[in-house]
Amino acid sequence: MTVPASANATSMFYCVQDAAGQLPSNPVFKEFPFTGGVPTLQRDTLISAILDGTRDTTNVRLGSVTVQGAVDIELKYGAYDDLLEAIMQSSWESGATIASTAVVVDATAKTITVTGQDVTSDIEVGDTICLPGLTGYNIGGHRVTAINFSTDTVITIGAARTADATTGEDGIADESGTSAINVNDTLKIGTTIKNVAILVKYDDIEGGPKYDLTLDGQFTNISLSVGVNALVTGSMNVIGRTYSNDFTLPAGTTFESNFESSFSGIDGSVSKDGELLRFAQTADITFEGNGTAMYELGSNYNFGVSYTKLTSSINISTFFTDYTLENQLLSETEASYDISCRLDHKMLSFSFPKCLITEAPKDVTTGYVGISGVLTPFKGDGDSSLIIRRVSNA
Repeated sequence: MTVPASANATSMFYCVQDAAGQLPSNPVFKEFPFTGGVPTLQRDTLISAILDGTRDTTNVRLGSVTVQGAVDIELKYGAYDDLLEAIMQSSWESGATIASTAVVVDATAKTITVTGQDVTSDIEVGDTICLPGLTGYNIGGHRVTAINFSTDTVITIGAARTADATTGEDGIADESGTSAINVNDTLKIGTTIKNVAILVKYDDIEGGPKYDLTLDGQFTNISLSVGVNALVTGSMNVIGRTYSNDFTLPAGTTFESNFESSFSGIDGSVSKDGELLRFAQTADITFEGNGTAMYELGSNYNFGVSYTKLTSSINISTFFTDYTLENQLLSETEASYDISCRLDHKMLSFSFPKCLITEAPKDVTTGYVGISGVLTPFKGDGDSSLIIRRVSNA
C-alpha cells in the first residue's frame, strides 16, 4: 500500500564540493540538523498576453529553473562549521594551543594569571579560551577582555559569570592549577565562493530510501535568535544550481552524524564592550549576503550567484535601567557586541567589533519597562564586521 513520505522519516545532509557541478570522489555527507524546510524546485510562470478575440489565455510557458529554500535550524556546536564558511565566504583560521602551564584564577578580579610566561603573542582581546586542566566553570570558554604581561600574563575575562550560591548556578571560582590553553579558531568575512551539495533523504517513501540532490548550493544568509527559555533557532537560505530527484548515491558515499545538544537561552550571553550585559531577554542576528541567482539566454539554469555588499543587523532586548542606549544613539557612539553560546565547555560566539545604535525603542505596556537596541555593524578600520569564534576543551 502506497503511503506518503513522513517528515519524521526525513533527514538532510551536506557535502562541500571540490569543484562546481559534481560531487567529490567518495563523498562524505555530514548531517544537516534542521527543523524544517528543504531546497525546492521552482519555475516562473510565463503567461502569454496575445490578443486573439477572446478573454482566454492563449499559452503558458515555464521560465528558468530555480532551486532554493530556507532551512530552519537549531544551533549546535560543530554542526554547521562548513556552512558558516560558505556563508562568510572564507575559511576557519586555527587558534593556538598553549602547552600545559601554571595558572591562577581570581574570581573576584575575574582574571586568569599565567605564571612566569608571556602568551600575549597567542591570545588577544576578543579571543575565547578554554583551560581543560581546570575544573567546573573555570574550564571555559571565556572571552578575553584584556591581556597584559609584566612578569606574568594576566588575562581578564570581564564577561565571566559569577557563581550564585542561592540558585546553585556555577561561575568563575578561585583556583590554582596547571592547564593547557586552547585559543579559539576564527572565521571572518571573505570573498571565496564555496559550493555545497545538499542531500535530502526520504526513508519511508515507497521503494525508499530515496534521495534528492542539489548541487552548487550557495548559502547567502543566516539569521539566529537567542531567547530566554528557548532553544537557539535560526534559518539559512540557500540557492542551488541543479536539482536531481530520486538520485542514486555514488559508490563510496558515507555519512557522518552530529550528536551535540542544541544550545538554549540558558547557554547564551550578551556582552557589550567586554562587560556582561545584564537582563538581556533576546538577541537576534541577521546576516544578509545579498546574493541573487543570475541567468543567461539559452539556458534553463543559473550560471552563478551575484553578490552585492553584505548587510547585518542585531536586535537586543533588555530592561530599561538607565539612558545608556539612548545617549549612545544621540552621540553616535560606537560599541562592540558579542553574542555567545556555551555548553559542555564548547563555545560558539558571534562578535561585532564596531556597531552603531540606530534605534532604541521602549516597550511600556506591563511589568518591567523594556528597551531594545537595534544595531548596525560595520568594518571601519578593522578587517571584518563579524568575527565568528569557536573553542572547546578538547
